[in-house]
Amino acid sequence: MFNNYSKPGKGVEKGEKRKNGFFQFFYSSYLYFTKIFFINFLAIPLIAIFAVFMEAVKHELGLSPGGEYIFNIFSALYFTLVGISPVTFGFCRVASYLAEEKPVFIMSDFLNGIKENIKQSLIIFAVNAVVFYLFTVSFKFYFISGLGSSVMPAFIIALVIYLIMNIYIGCLTVNFKIKTGDIYKKALAFTLINLPQNILILIILILIYAIAFFMTTLLGYMAFSLIFYGFSILLINLYALRTIEKYKKD
Repeated sequence: MFNNYSKPGKGVEKGEKRKNGFFQFFYSSYLYFTKIFFINFLAIPLIAIFAVFMEAVKHELGLSPGGEYIFNIFSALYFTLVGISPVTFGFCRVASYLAEEKPVFIMSDFLNGIKENIKQSLIIFAVNAVVFYLFTVSFKFYFISGLGSSVMPAFIIALVIYLIMNIYIGCLTVNFKIKTGDIYKKALAFTLINLPQNILILIILILIYAIAFFMTTLLGYMAFSLIFYGFSILLINLYALRTIEKYKKD
């Protein structure tokens, strides 16, 4: 199942010891600090458009102040993991190169990540749009109307699995030549076989965004776009690459 990865990666020299995942994250964050902030700079217009859209959705749902806070955290998590294709795949390409300590030319690699994966990214965008619509309608119908107590567990499980799958979907798309259907199959497989670690990554991101949005929505989105997005996408791509590499060997 975990074969046909035909794009060559950097690999590891014989006898070379790989850094621990979290140590590698902090090392790469230090090594590529300015490049990560350039990723944030590129993402600002897209995050601004996304924030306006999500504010409209939030208004439509008619949430309480506590519900709005949770929705803001979810919005940042959704943008980090799912994003808006095909632009998101440009960020995934750059973050993957940073994670592997490859030479990175931010603008050209960002544009190549979009251009080389345009067909698959448009299909994935359509899938994400349908899934987002279904989740939004289901949430409004079952929970806002007070009918959701019996379906709450299934709703949360489906949402968590969908979000975790997107940790791998972008990474698989930009780094390996795989058909779109196989991307989803492999993403689901990685989601299930590495579930505890996947949930840990989600919890880390949720805690980060909970801090960012603790004051106001505006300040939260400012912190997210100026600081947290670039580091978050580096973290998930480093984690995804390490997980894929582990099961390729197995």
